[in-house]
Amino acid sequence: MKKARGFLLAEGALALLLVLLAAGRLLQSLPGAALSLQRLVGRRELLRTRQDLHTRLEAALLTSVSQARVVQGKHGTELECYHRYSQAQWTFFVANSASTHLPTLYKGTWNQESRQKGVNPLTPPHVEVTGFAVEALPEKRIRWHLGLRHRRTGQETELDKVYRYGR
Repeated sequence: MKKARGFLLAEGALALLLVLLAAGRLLQSLPGAALSLQRLVGRRELLRTRQDLHTRLEAALLTSVSQARVVQGKHGTELECYHRYSQAQWTFFVANSASTHLPTLYKGTWNQESRQKGVNPLTPPHVEVTGFAVEALPEKRIRWHLGLRHRRTGQETELDKVYRYGR
């Protein structure tokens, strides 16, 4: 049976309309999916930053620090650590970043032998420090509390651990 020319045109137009409707529906759901993906990626970055800080602190305190003390310095609460093998001093503190103007965790280093000092950020620019507290405990232990917030997504996490230093 032969189809009429107008009938084929109507079928083609109907198929095109259905494809356009499906594409429109898909495009409507994309912003929600993109926002969900952004939140998921932000959460993963925040957890990765927390795990990285935990690993760095634990390794440094266990293997390299002989003494640690909590002091009130020019940046508020600071943790001063004295290196076991050299005459170096590390200071962990929170201060506003020059580039983002948000609280950032820093590690300051002072080397007695070379008389050089330096300061390095430990948190990435997209992560803001919301709380910082360090408490000295007996038996060469410290309690470390650090609150972190992702700047774009607003998600938060905390690093609250007791670390042992020295051996």
